[in-house]
Amino acid sequence: MQCIDSSEEIIKLSYGDKKVVEGEEEEGARLQGGKFPTLTFDGNQLTIYHNGNETYSTKAYSGRPLEDGTFDYSVARQKMEKIGPIPEGTYFINGSKIQTMSTLDGLIGLAQVGGWPGGSFAWGEQRAWITPLTKINTDGRGGFSIHGGYELGSAGCIDLVGNVVPFFNNLQSTPGGNGMIMLKVRY
Repeated sequence: MQCIDSSEEIIKLSYGDKKVVEGEEEEGARLQGGKFPTLTFDGNQLTIYHNGNETYSTKAYSGRPLEDGTFDYSVARQKMEKIGPIPEGTYFINGSKIQTMSTLDGLIGLAQVGGWPGGSFAWGEQRAWITPLTKINTDGRGGFSIHGGYELGSAGCIDLVGNVVPFFNNLQSTPGGNGMIMLKVRY
């Protein structure tokens, strides 16, 4: 799935009667006024904030680990397809579209086919697709999601390893957690 093409129009989100467009990400966060949670990812933690307060945080990674097991979040690495981390920028997820893998999806995925190739080993039990809020130079990369799995690292997604279900449970129990949720990626 290709979530983004750098030539696409800028995505607009509505917060009440206010619109968020390119260059207004900070204003958009302020306009939320506590109605919606906000997510941040810094290369070590994926954190949920509501009303400016941290409500939940978990270890998270993006990209493939280096030979020594560490992660490189450099700008050069962010450009590397299937290896690098999700590029810095402001994105969103739709909390009402969190997907849960069925038993059948998991079995089909073990054969590296279907909507969950690799099954729960690669994805964990749940995922949410990430969409850029503004134009972000991804060098043609896309299809990012927040997901779990058993192996540390990803092809550019935000990987929660074994904490995907607790994370999404916390997110969806946060007021506004079933709506459009801003995600800021800053390393």
